Amino acid sequence: MKVTALLTLLFLLTSCGGGSRASNTTIALDPDKIHIKIVKSTGSYSVDGPALEGVVVQLDYDGENRISDKDGIVTFSVNDFLEHDIHVFGQNGYNWRSIYNAKRGVLNKFQLSHRDDVTKPTTASYLSFKLNIPNIAANSSYEFYFYDTENKQRYKENDFIQHIRSGNNIDVDFSIDMPVGKSITGELIVMEYQQDANEKILIDSAIMPKNTYLTKNFQDTTFNSQTIDLLKLNKLAQTTAMTFNSIKVPTGLASVNLRLYRASSTNDLRLKLAPTLFVTDQIQTAERTISAYSSFDYEYVSYHISGIIKLPLTKNNANILWQKSGFSARYSVINFIPKITVFPDFQENQPGDTLSWNFADNNLTRQQLTIQEVQTTSGQKISWWGILLSPNATMVRLPKIPAGITPLLTVNTEYSVTINGIADLPNGYESFDITGLKWVR
Repeated sequence: MKVTALLTLLFLLTSCGGGSRASNTTIALDPDKIHIKIVKSTGSYSVDGPALEGVVVQLDYDGENRISDKDGIVTFSVNDFLEHDIHVFGQNGYNWRSIYNAKRGVLNKFQLSHRDDVTKPTTASYLSFKLNIPNIAANSSYEFYFYDTENKQRYKENDFIQHIRSGNNIDVDFSIDMPVGKSITGELIVMEYQQDANEKILIDSAIMPKNTYLTKNFQDTTFNSQTIDLLKLNKLAQTTAMTFNSIKVPTGLASVNLRLYRASSTNDLRLKLAPTLFVTDQIQTAERTISAYSSFDYEYVSYHISGIIKLPLTKNNANILWQKSGFSARYSVINFIPKITVFPDFQENQPGDTLSWNFADNNLTRQQLTIQEVQTTSGQKISWWGILLSPNATMVRLPKIPAGITPLLTVNTEYSVTINGIADLPNGYESFDITGLKWVR
């Protein structure tokens, strides 16, 4: 699940990909050619890895195929006005990528991930803290996060481990996606909540200075000791964060969750960890002003609302995750109305190499279908094929594989299919992820 979510995020937050992306730049190139550059993914949206030489790239279903040069470059001349698709066949552990209706005259860049780079380590590791809160409150609850500042990854305290609370001391554990004995640099974040009517309100928070720690085995009793200065700050009066007019979500969603985050700039809001200001499971149908205490001043508020639809048993318990994120200036008033109102209906067990689905939403900016191996063990290596489609596509025909290429998909084997869509908003995005679908080639 975590691998799929990561691949989805890396792909959708860029124009045509991310961890394995194809993105269109504005470089002025020959308008009668499709220009392609292939590089190794670094896991960053904006930083390319080394160029990949010797990758086979095919034009259309069974058209001309060429090999990337030392700079990872491939070009195809197209002297017609037809739509063309591009297929990049990574070998030796690299994923495959396809893009339908490829653009001409610009650089279509593909970042290819290696399956070893997106596989969870076979050995879990942990960060353990013994925290001292001088003025701990008996009627308060606490949430703990560790933010990896180098990899921009946020870890929440392990849900399956109840933190140990004794007097002013709390023992907290984080499960980290790296082997035991590795160093990790980041910040420890603590948030204190109190219940107010039907809402859980943030009343104080603290971010500890950035530090470097070593990951440990869970049985290791060594803790990183920290004293946290909570409840010593002068509380700000409870002030308005944002006002929502008639919060609405797509029909059928359950477990809807709205969160607001303090933000100080309009850049990279979702990647910057900021204290949660407000959490609710209630959908408001009338104007709602959300307020919160905060030890920090802030200029902008970023919001994130999400919900899940569980599909029928005939869909093998597949889920639809809908989410919407954006930002606005503090004190602003927002009309919260979903842009995506219809989700694809994918029929499982379709025969052959053509996959189709019913879809009638014309508000998408881009859409992707991902086919990957079904993961059965924690350390299993995952191969996957990401296919970028036009926003309103309802089918895809997989290409004929060139001679000499080892097929990524095996006949009569079950694979996991994910359908993702995103709609760009002026100050954010709205998206869906349909996961858990099964397909047998």
